[in-house]
Amino acid sequence: MEERSESARIGRRTVLAGLAGVAGTAAFTSTTIGQDASATPGVAWRHDYSGGEREYDVGLTAVVQTDDGGYALAGSGAPITETGVGTEQFTLVKAAADGSREWVAFANDETPETDELSFFDLTQTSDGGFVLVGCATNPATGADDQVGGKVAEAAKVTSDGTVSWLQRFDAFDENEDSDFDQGHSDNAILQTVTPTADGGVVTGGTFEGSPWLIALDAAGETRWERHYETGFRFETVEPTGEGYRAVVGGRETNVALTLDGDGRVQNRTALDDDGIDYAETPYNHRFALTGDGGCAYTGRDQNRENMVLGRLDADGSRQWREEYAGAYGGNDLASGVVATADSGFVLYGYMRAGYDGDHTPAIVRTDADGTEQWRRLFDEADASDAAALVETADGGYACLLASQSNTLVKLEPDAELDGSDGDGPEDGTPSDDDPTTDPDSGSSTPDDSDGSGGDSPDDGEESTDDDDRGQCPL
Repeated sequence: MEERSESARIGRRTVLAGLAGVAGTAAFTSTTIGQDASATPGVAWRHDYSGGEREYDVGLTAVVQTDDGGYALAGSGAPITETGVGTEQFTLVKAAADGSREWVAFANDETPETDELSFFDLTQTSDGGFVLVGCATNPATGADDQVGGKVAEAAKVTSDGTVSWLQRFDAFDENEDSDFDQGHSDNAILQTVTPTADGGVVTGGTFEGSPWLIALDAAGETRWERHYETGFRFETVEPTGEGYRAVVGGRETNVALTLDGDGRVQNRTALDDDGIDYAETPYNHRFALTGDGGCAYTGRDQNRENMVLGRLDADGSRQWREEYAGAYGGNDLASGVVATADSGFVLYGYMRAGYDGDHTPAIVRTDADGTEQWRRLFDEADASDAAALVETADGGYACLLASQSNTLVKLEPDAELDGSDGDGPEDGTPSDDDPTTDPDSGSSTPDDSDGSGGDSPDDGEESTDDDDRGQCPL
């Protein structure tokens, strides 16, 4: 893989964005469903950060644990004013270690040229602040702009909730015909972000259909920028002692990269059929880098039935692959995977909650060999997916439940498996009083004979390039 020199076509401008701060915590109730409660960690606390009717409207999709032991949650949303819900903006919620809300900040690009903001990733910087990345839509406006496209955006919020800068990066070209000829629109999207020692970040995504990586200093100014020839976008990037490791997602394959401190490629490993089994796991790939130079992956299995976890070594060769079936059969999906401190893994996503086809947020914990240790399904009002998960400093987990919910659930460490909050089986095993069980035959029969799960979060035509959950349309 060769990188191209810095593009002269990128345009950017810095905008000081507005700030809104609110405090408080909304109350709610929840139960869990699944296997024997003693087999799963207990719940330390739950908090819903949706805001009140007169506060803000938000969809939170990312969480990190902060240096002070608290949490930062991010997504897209808007404050509610006397005239209604405002313009969609990057939204950051800061919570204390006990989950109580401390403040909320909104970062707005303040330009009428863009709409339909999409948030993708969040990191805490070395100075205690936060950087959020994503993109906004610049719609086609007619003869002068027949293509339109996506404008990449990155916003910095300080540790006290003040928005200090917002940078925009576009791929627009005055020659519209060149975009039609090359078969793409003017898209610049930031998908992943990681901190640097100087208070800045390295963030990456896609620029006009090719992988793109850019380093910003603490003030949001570009330190270096690189474009790469192979692949489609950066899926994840993490720092090493001397540079970075990353995974680039491609239209037909994925590639693991080792980069120096300026983003130059030092090593390239194709994650081909000897690694990811594309016939059995063809799309929706997500990755977690591991300490031995390899990675774990998840994705949509060919039969649309189970959660998938695979392990690759540093050479990209597959060590093992496992599937994890829900109790009600079919259309379960892992949205992502986290590598744990003990070399195990946690999958997060959704499983069917019953034979009626509805889905519920689910997490599956495995050891280093992919053997399942426990799972938890959450019967949370308005939640049908687990959007994000982080392993916490105490050895527990914080899981963000999504769809129409903004609930963060803090689980106790694995060593404290007491199931103190459980109120039934935790793996979704059908009980004797399951209303969808046929009393005459003693067996349970799905309402949907094709196993599609009805109106699930992932129904519809699959794409080998993107899934439909949180991705900018390209």
